[in-house]
Amino acid sequence: MAQTGRRRAGARDADRVAVQTGGPVSMRRARRARQSGVALIAVLWLLVILGLLSSALLTSTHFDVLATSNERCRLQASYAAQAGVADATEQLDRWLAVAQVAARGGTPAAGLLPAAAAASEPGLLLEFDRPLGDGRYRVVAVDVNSRINVNLATEQMLTTLLGEAGRPSNDAEALAQAILDWIDGDDLRRARGAEAAEYRRLGLDHLPRNGPMATLEELLHVRGMTPEILYGAADDRWTFGRRRSGIAQWLTVQGSGRINLNTAPPEVLAALPGFTPAVVAVVLDLRQRRWIWSISDVAADPRLGGAPSLEAVARQLIRLTAQGLGTEGVWVRSQGAVSGCPVAADVEALLAFGNAGGVVVASWREGLGAGVH
Repeated sequence: MAQTGRRRAGARDADRVAVQTGGPVSMRRARRARQSGVALIAVLWLLVILGLLSSALLTSTHFDVLATSNERCRLQASYAAQAGVADATEQLDRWLAVAQVAARGGTPAAGLLPAAAAASEPGLLLEFDRPLGDGRYRVVAVDVNSRINVNLATEQMLTTLLGEAGRPSNDAEALAQAILDWIDGDDLRRARGAEAAEYRRLGLDHLPRNGPMATLEELLHVRGMTPEILYGAADDRWTFGRRRSGIAQWLTVQGSGRINLNTAPPEVLAALPGFTPAVVAVVLDLRQRRWIWSISDVAADPRLGGAPSLEAVARQLIRLTAQGLGTEGVWVRSQGAVSGCPVAADVEALLAFGNAGGVVVASWREGLGAGVH
């Protein structure tokens, strides 16, 4: 019995020693603790990953909803802008039928132009803003023949316009020649112009097109041209419809190049060959009293004493000035917007007056915040 008691006591002592010295029991417990810790860390990482996936899914869903909403806004704004062009087309169609008869009867330009602002904004034919369902559209329409087509302009015309914009004569001449070198189809440099070799030497990004410009913005690539010269100190290129500063207000890339003496601004008239200040003054006065049917009406005015300055360039003026109603095409810009939508849509259209009467769409450009011209 005593021996059995000693064995039991020894076993208890061995267990105590095993626990104190990290024996088998302690190691099993430690192993279970480590396994539990690893499992907890794995669960935490899984929760983090699930959280990130959920956040990404919510973000993706948010952007999908936002994109769908913006697309719906864009479509609604586009439809509103297109409705504005259709409205302008209908108004101009009605105006054309009446104006042709009235012009032949001698009605002055001021009484024929449909826009009340035309007197202060030469060439402006329409300007209106109308609601359409949840949105609205704003429209301006400008007589293309009241502006000089930069693709058909002469050096003298461009130099004069640049002078009107405040450029010194030497700078105006050099820039006018650079514009012509950009447009013409050869690589022959004018005396003060610039062709591809000079653009490369100056490290400029764009080379001359050697063809007609598609937009007025392209002028910014011409050596020597700046936004201030083209759009004025305020850089109002995105001003809706109207052009109040810079040479862009007198230029276009549309039309035949013939100038409507009834709608052209004084600066455009002054750029025509033979148009001295006296001739410009007579034109501005005549169109307040009757419709100017052709350049012959101006030359015949007794105040010009036979108009020697016009006779010297008579053939050129016949080619450069429009006859009859004088308006061959109208540039229309319509901007559509929808209440509560962050985007607007622009449509630019060139409407042509057909020989048989009526208005037809000659060109069309659409976008978000499209430029003008």
